[in-house]
Amino acid sequence: MTIHFHGSPIWGDEHAPTDMLIKALYRDGGAFVSFARPEQMKKIAMFPCDIRLDNGAFSDWMKALKKGTPVDWSKRRAKFYDFVGKWLSRIEWFLIPDVIEGTEAENDEQIELVPDWLKSKAVPVWHTNESIERLLRLSGKFEWVAIGCCGPHRHIRSKWWEQRMDEVFTELYINRNLKVKIHGLRMLDVRVLGMYPFASADSTNVAVNVPKTEKRFPEITDKLARTAVLRAAIEKVHPPSISAWVDRKMREPAQAGFLFEFTDAA
Repeated sequence: MTIHFHGSPIWGDEHAPTDMLIKALYRDGGAFVSFARPEQMKKIAMFPCDIRLDNGAFSDWMKALKKGTPVDWSKRRAKFYDFVGKWLSRIEWFLIPDVIEGTEAENDEQIELVPDWLKSKAVPVWHTNESIERLLRLSGKFEWVAIGCCGPHRHIRSKWWEQRMDEVFTELYINRNLKVKIHGLRMLDVRVLGMYPFASADSTNVAVNVPKTEKRFPEITDKLARTAVLRAAIEKVHPPSISAWVDRKMREPAQAGFLFEFTDAA
C-alpha cells in the first residue's frame, strides 16, 4: 500500500520540462490531486501511480480567511462530484467535502450529501477541533478517515498538535483497538511521519520546495534532480505500525500520564 502522497501541481522550466518532473514525482508512487488545482490530473493519470482526490477545502478555507468570507459548498459541490465521477475508475478514493472549523452537524451533512454511486470511494475528514466521539463514529463507519488540523492544533508539530495526536491515536488503537486507517492531511513531514501510525499522509512539500534552491539542498539546482532527491528524502521515512506504536507508547509512562494512573507508594 502506498503511504506517501505528493500534492500537485509541480512546474518545470526550459532545462527540466514539467512532464519530466511529473514523471519523477509520481511514477510508481502516490499523487494527491486537489480539486482546487486539477490542471495536471490528465498527465499524472498517464503514469502508473495511486491517485487520491483532495476536495480543495483547505485552499478555499485559506482564501476565505483572507477575504473574511465563509466557504459555501452549495455552489461547488456539483462541480466537485462531476470531477470525481470523471476520474472514479482511476482513483483510489476521494475526500468528502468538509467545512473547516465548521460544526460537526455541518460536516455530517456533507457526508449525507455524497451521491450513492460515489460512496464506495468516499472518505470523510475529521477535524482536530471536533469531538473524539465524532472520530469514533466515523471510524466505525468508514475504512479510512482523514485527519485535518485546525483550531488550536492548526500548526503541525506544535505542542498542542502533538497532545491532540497522542489523544487521537491512544483512543483509536489502545483504548478501542479499532482497525480504521488514518490519513494525515498535510502530514508528510518526515518529522511527523515517524511519530504516529498513519496509514498514509500527503503534502505539497516537493512541489513547493523544488524551486527554492536557496533553502533545501542548495547544492542541487536542477529541478529534475531536486524532485528526485526531495521525493526520496521523504519516502525513506515510514510511520510505525500500529502494534509498534502501541508497544512504544506503553513503555513511555513518563510521557503518557493519560494511560496510567499513578498512586503514592504505601
